[in-house]
Amino acid sequence: MEKTTLLKTLTESRVAWEALLAQIDEEQMHRPGEASTWSVKDVIAHVTWGESELAPVLRTNVLAGSDLWNLSDDERNEITYQQNKEFQAQKLNSSTMPTYERTKQTVNQSLFVSIRLKSLALLL
Repeated sequence: MEKTTLLKTLTESRVAWEALLAQIDEEQMHRPGEASTWSVKDVIAHVTWGESELAPVLRTNVLAGSDLWNLSDDERNEITYQQNKEFQAQKLNSSTMPTYERTKQTVNQSLFVSIRLKSLALLL
């Protein structure tokens, strides 16, 4: 994927994400979902954690970072859920923007993001 395509995708996805979240009130943010005990707020925390891990991977081309990557998906998800379950949705929503901006800035500054994305696809 080329850098311009990735930046466009990140921007469009963020706009859609924010539009979706704007439709959900505070009570709905904390209500467990139909298919899981996770609420919308918990999903936001999960996505934000993943985004926070993405920028260093793009910068270094190394799938490393948190020690949580050494755990199974279920274990990692449970730990991130437990770490964030007490956060209020408003506070969590405001913390997602800096994470998103760091990821976007990393992509924008990287001269080699296209090569790194291709390399990462091979690793996964």
